[in-house]
Amino acid sequence: MTQEYVFDVAIVFGTGIKPDGTLADSSVACVEKAVDLLKSKLVPQLLFSGKYAWNLTYIPPVTEARAMANLALNLGCNSDQIEIGEEGQTTVHNLCWIKQRFLKPHNYSPIFIIPSDIFLKRQEYNIKMVLGPKFKYKIVSADYLYPLEIEQSIKSKEKVKLKDCVAFYKNITPGDDQTIMELSQKDLQENYLTKL
Repeated sequence: MTQEYVFDVAIVFGTGIKPDGTLADSSVACVEKAVDLLKSKLVPQLLFSGKYAWNLTYIPPVTEARAMANLALNLGCNSDQIEIGEEGQTTVHNLCWIKQRFLKPHNYSPIFIIPSDIFLKRQEYNIKMVLGPKFKYKIVSADYLYPLEIEQSIKSKEKVKLKDCVAFYKNITPGDDQTIMELSQKDLQENYLTKL
């Protein structure tokens, strides 16, 4: 009898990688959550996505996606249960890549894993706009607890980032991932990389 899964894949974006290639604790928590979903037979496959953050002042020896996949293997996953996407340096680019190369060809319904509910509103908006109305998805938190001072800083920044996020998608039809991909690359080049 074939196992019936509610969702087809758990997707994890990197949340940080150190100069030596080890993952930030928040990324570790997300990988552990994904592996738990897999071992609990809630999903049959994991997808780790992301190169590394655009604003790093160093180049790590491995991508975040590769480091997360390696951790999942160490936690008992099989290589055939893991997919890796190492292209994206922003959440939006990662989402577009995942949709174009993974979700659309297979018509998958994904679970997105975030470290904490602090990021929920912005991630939900990004996902809704990139995937559009045709895809069923869910967002779950790894329930990672940031130190209080860092949590307060993140919450403050998220308010600004959410406003920027909404402004970015102005006049874009939900689900138009091609336009979103092009605009995200232009936005990254013009407004962020030039500030490094």
